[in-house]
Order: sequence, then structure tokens, then C-alpha cells
Amino acid sequence: MKRLHLYYEDGFDNDSVVVQVDGQEVARKAGLKSSLVTALAASEDVDVEASSPATIRVSVTTRDLSEAIALDLGAQPHLAIAVRDGKLVLRASGEPFFYL
Repeated sequence: MKRLHLYYEDGFDNDSVVVQVDGQEVARKAGLKSSLVTALAASEDVDVEASSPATIRVSVTTRDLSEAIALDLGAQPHLAIAVRDGKLVLRASGEPFFYL
């Protein structure tokens, strides 16, 4: 079991997001709205059974946006998710992201 840290960043405005790991839904958020002060809508940690690398698919269902990224969750367990210029942006890191 591995832990995936999700950070829903800027660009969300009453959006719904679904996160899948290797085809299995692991997170679902509705009504996400980014803070103009912190540029963060929400964050959460999920425990997942995953291959290495794991395929992480994020879908913003309210906007018909979807992107996938392959991650080694042992090395990069932190995933930032944002909507910028009408596109879904995923950024992975080995270290936590920090917000004000």
C-alpha cells in the first residue's frame, strides 16, 4: 500500500474531479473552488494499491478535461492538480507542496 498526496490547486470554480490509479477510482471531489489567497482548493491523502510506475488519471468532469501521468509513488508521491488556460496541469514531486 502506498500513499498518494493530492493537492487541488488553482483554476477550480465549483468543479468536480475524479482521480484514478491504475484504473481504480481513489478520490472524488465535488464543488471544488480555488482560493484566490492560497491558490489551493483542497488537499487529501489516499492509500492506494499501485503498480510501479502507476498510471494516475485525473478528470475534471465538469469541464470534460482529463490527463494521465505515470508515477513511481515511492519516489514522487505528491501530485498537484490545476486548471490553467483551459487545460489540466499535473505536477509530481518527491517533496510536499507548500501553500500560504
